[in-house]
Amino acid sequence: MLTAVEEIKLISELTEDAEYEAEVFADIHDITQREFFEADEAGIRPEFKAVIWFDEYDGETIIERGGERYDIYRTYERSDGKIELYAQSRVGV
Repeated sequence: MLTAVEEIKLISELTEDAEYEAEVFADIHDITQREFFEADEAGIRPEFKAVIWFDEYDGETIIERGGERYDIYRTYERSDGKIELYAQSRVGV
């Protein structure tokens, strides 16, 4: 279920003190019940799915949304030129 279209930041940690950030628009979706249970079995607590154009993604590992950061734990490349980024709350930060 689509919840919103939002501007998010995709972040790569280059070093302990340096990051790369890219701002993109994403379709934000709730996590499906199936995704929630499969991730939970692996010890992951999914929060949401962000869908962006594939060429906007460069392997970043963090999403910043609403001032909070989330780890990308899984991606899925779709046939329509978009990629799904599955996000979980950051652990140990």
